[in-house]
Amino acid sequence: ICWPATPTPPQCSMLKMTHPMKTLLITVLHLMLCATLSVGNMNGDYLIGNPDGVPDPFHGKSQPHYFDTNLSARGEYFDVESPQINSTYGLVYWTLMDTVSLPQTIINRFNDKTIAITGFEADQVMADGTSVPINWAYNHHYVFWLNGKDSEMVRIPTFRSDHMSTMNGDGTTWMGRSTKACKLPYEKDENCSIPTTQFFAEGNGGEFRKSFHGYPRGFAQLVASPIEFKIAPMQIDTWNRDKMQHPGDPFVPGPVPKAAQSPPDAHYAGILECPCTDRIFKRINASYATRVAGMCGTQQRVWNASDCFEAVQELVVVGDNTTMTTVTVQDATIAPGCTYGVVSNGKHTAIHATFNTASESDAPCGSGNEVHGSTPETGDTDAVSMTLLLRNSSADAQEAHITLRGPATVWFGVGFNATQMSDLPYTIVVDGAGHVSERQLGDHAAGSELNTLVSVVSNTVDGNVRTVELVRPLRADASAGYYSFDLSAETTLPLITAIGSTAAFGYHRTRGVTSLSLSNVGTTTCVCATGVRGEICGNAIGGCIPWNNHGGQSVTGARCPVDSPFSELAQLDNPTCNVQQYQGGLACCHHLNILTDKDQNPWPDKLLQYRLKFRFYFEEYKPAVAGVHAASHQNLVRFYWQTESFAGEYDVPKGGNSDAGAAGSVPTYTIRSEWKVQDMIWDCNPAESSDKCTGKGNATGINLIYAGGHCHAPSCLSFELWNADTNTLLCRQTPVYGRDSPGPQRFQEDGYIALPPCLWGHEAGLAPPAFLGMQTNLRSVKVNNATFGHYGEMASWQMRGVLVHLA
Repeated sequence: ICWPATPTPPQCSMLKMTHPMKTLLITVLHLMLCATLSVGNMNGDYLIGNPDGVPDPFHGKSQPHYFDTNLSARGEYFDVESPQINSTYGLVYWTLMDTVSLPQTIINRFNDKTIAITGFEADQVMADGTSVPINWAYNHHYVFWLNGKDSEMVRIPTFRSDHMSTMNGDGTTWMGRSTKACKLPYEKDENCSIPTTQFFAEGNGGEFRKSFHGYPRGFAQLVASPIEFKIAPMQIDTWNRDKMQHPGDPFVPGPVPKAAQSPPDAHYAGILECPCTDRIFKRINASYATRVAGMCGTQQRVWNASDCFEAVQELVVVGDNTTMTTVTVQDATIAPGCTYGVVSNGKHTAIHATFNTASESDAPCGSGNEVHGSTPETGDTDAVSMTLLLRNSSADAQEAHITLRGPATVWFGVGFNATQMSDLPYTIVVDGAGHVSERQLGDHAAGSELNTLVSVVSNTVDGNVRTVELVRPLRADASAGYYSFDLSAETTLPLITAIGSTAAFGYHRTRGVTSLSLSNVGTTTCVCATGVRGEICGNAIGGCIPWNNHGGQSVTGARCPVDSPFSELAQLDNPTCNVQQYQGGLACCHHLNILTDKDQNPWPDKLLQYRLKFRFYFEEYKPAVAGVHAASHQNLVRFYWQTESFAGEYDVPKGGNSDAGAAGSVPTYTIRSEWKVQDMIWDCNPAESSDKCTGKGNATGINLIYAGGHCHAPSCLSFELWNADTNTLLCRQTPVYGRDSPGPQRFQEDGYIALPPCLWGHEAGLAPPAFLGMQTNLRSVKVNNATFGHYGEMASWQMRGVLVHLA
């Protein structure tokens, strides 16, 4: 009987025989058998990133205390294969696959017991066991579960930035969870102390076969009564059937769509980055506002000329005596996106709208010193209109000049920055005698009258129309119910209007909703998109799928938060932040989509058939016995963070955001994120659901045991995790790239990577577990090669550790 066990060689039990020759014969057979079974790791040797993040392939041989990555010496193992994947060139395969039962021997052995998963290996194989090259079938990422008999898979609502939500396309995600009823506090409920389901996603992507998926001794992912395997892989077929006849043949890229950014001679498949093909189209509905100072910002910028000119027409052209001209330019001296200028001689107004394609420009929208605007003209004498002239040029000249027009003999009024009375707006009311009052309206109520802030400059009646000219300070106390004009924000004001049936203020006879857009006098004004709702259409499954403007991990927020340490994407004007700029990534990569243009359909009948193979290494879990021994393993919970918070992906623009530097170096693109340990804690029972639950209780912090980043093959250069409070480097990952060479090259495909993770533990070659308090600030720094542009890059930290509780 042979089995792998510690420290390194297989240990065997032998039948004891008395005859010396028989004993010798059995000993020889025993050695031959053990030599046959002891084949080492399924995928060969592995590296880890500790301590300096610069893996050395010869380090293990030269340093006797280097951490031993031989998984086959860490217990027994069993193999599981996914259902078969059938794909054609350019096909995206991304769905939750059918359930696979674990080997019956494992089910029987661990019925009402706990298995400790100490590591795993992964590959993709054909029917004869041949490994499928990663440049034939690219693993974009995977997630999978090992489920126990007391668990279930459920579909639940989630953030649309969640990768599983993107897969499903309907705002839901799959989750494994316990069917047991657990008591509170859950950490003291013995019935729920061991997870009934475990979630795995570490080291997934193009790096999945040669990145180490193992844990230091004494740590594992625990599963009670394991019975099944469920996987949701995202695979992209990149196999050039004409030029790559056999596994190991040098890579030759196949056809790519026009949107792909890969060069013709790329050593990677441009379609692995999910470019949006001409099979995909967008539907965009946007609302717009003017801005007289500052900049629109990436997420509020108008990104095409037709939208720009339509927006200017809608916002600013308010009468028959107005004309508009348009032009498209590339000029870094003026504000990027959509701007316009206004020239008026009192009788005629000319508007000149400009769409500027120089997205790198940092020129402001205008001065904001003097701005002017009017509500749209209706030609109806029984209506309310308003004109504003705001002066903000100096501290002693900050005034709002307000001109109101309405019926001469009954009251009328205007409510500022509101679309309904329940907004409780500051309101100016003119009664039938011309008396002016200020109020804060109630929710469908008259509200309360305010102390007078406005001064009446003139009050005239011409026929049935009363015109009142007022002046008041530009800014006022908003907490007291007044409206304060802010020229540093969007300057299209929503307004509500009302007309009464009596001279005295009372119930309204008519009401309406309108808006007024302010424009700079003498300088240009920007038009910004204030609300954009988009859909990505043409998907093989789901058709039109809503664009995600919001994201979330354990923290909710915008897809690309502005002025937040969580993300730099908005500050960097990253194209992934808005649907208008988006040209590639997960949103164009749904299940069964084809990543070629409509006129490209090579090898439609030549299938690639394969399965994903996983080898799980395990030990039997031994629970603690009071006063005798501790538990054999501590369960590792998952800690997750996106450097690209909260978009879930980002673009690497060609040329990057840093200089090439020394001769021979490449342009790079760097993003950063800062967050607290607390931000990646989900205070729910990890025994009930291991997908996101970490537990908390009275924990003061975490011990970090495993940290691995996730990035994609073509451009990944480095990945760093820092303790920002102490400026201490915790983990540096440097990818190891394969290189084409003659003959078989299993796991050495040119341009594809391994990402050696960082580990902490109590073994030779490892630093002790890294303690991080709940309020510890962490920093992630991700660097990409920006020689060419790339879509859909990722920079997430997939970490495992244990919570540290108060004594």
